[in-house]
Amino acid sequence: MKRTNVVLWGLVLGLTGLWLGTAALAGDKSKKGAGTKSGSASAELDILFRLAGRWKVAEQYPAAEGEEEGPKGKGDVILKKELGKTYLIGSYGTKCKDLSIEVKGHMIFTYVPDSGTDSYRFWWFDNYGKHLDFVGRVTGNNRALVFTREDTSADPDNPITDRRTFTFKGDDEVVYTWEKGSGKQFREIMTATYTRKGSKTEAKEVKLAPKRVMRGM
Repeated sequence: MKRTNVVLWGLVLGLTGLWLGTAALAGDKSKKGAGTKSGSASAELDILFRLAGRWKVAEQYPAAEGEEEGPKGKGDVILKKELGKTYLIGSYGTKCKDLSIEVKGHMIFTYVPDSGTDSYRFWWFDNYGKHLDFVGRVTGNNRALVFTREDTSADPDNPITDRRTFTFKGDDEVVYTWEKGSGKQFREIMTATYTRKGSKTEAKEVKLAPKRVMRGM
């Protein structure tokens, strides 16, 4: 009897170990399957996150009639992964002395899974009171991000397309193009070349606003 009990307990323990091993393997497969979906979203975000970092910006405006070259501006952009690396958030600051303008803005980007063709989002806020909302997509074998919105500022009844394109020329250079138009007829508002400053990793910090010393508080 004792020997029989030992054999039975051995069989029970063996079957229990087999069941636990099968359950663990199924769990691993389940995790891998879950990771595949998030991995897809991660791949889409990785395209967007190529914009992360510190950039030197050189703006070029179209030349007026009779002039060979248009006004130029320069400044900086800082963009960093934020909120669990689901958003790209940062600041934009440039000056154009020829046009007597200074632009300070905040930029927010993200990717929205299962939202159709235009699955990227871009929000722009600036010191002129503009708050713009764009939808975007990847084109050209992942070499460009194209964002668009309907602009009704000139004529509410006849909106035109406001198009902003970020074209990757490599890890350290991006060409930004701002255009307006409809159909295949677009006019260029401004182009800018982003040249990376420092390493290819994302910016270590993002200063969205200058620090202010509050006295008497």
